[in-house]
Amino acid sequence: MRKIVFALLAMLAINSVAAEAKIVNERVCTRQGCMTEWTPFALTLCGPVGLPWGDWNVKGLQIGLFNSVYELSGLQIGVVNIADRARGMQIGVVNVISSDDCAFLPIVNWSF
Repeated sequence: MRKIVFALLAMLAINSVAAEAKIVNERVCTRQGCMTEWTPFALTLCGPVGLPWGDWNVKGLQIGLFNSVYELSGLQIGVVNIADRARGMQIGVVNVISSDDCAFLPIVNWSF
């Protein structure tokens, strides 16, 4: 029971840090429909379902079953990892970085 309470408190703390990052660190995006907020950590189930809730760019660590972001700076760990642009690494079964010459690599993909 203590582990569950600790995990919930940790997720709430991470969500509050991410919400603060959203308020303080917004950037202007010229691309139609792209995400404008970033978070240092994302725990996702699929798309916007996860902590923090919604569409976020990740500058740090993203862990989940299906990870999809416009801009990644850091590490994605999951079954399916998709990023339009990246400065970092993806570890999973399917890894896609659209802006790379070699957009798809299984197991590990990176762009620096």
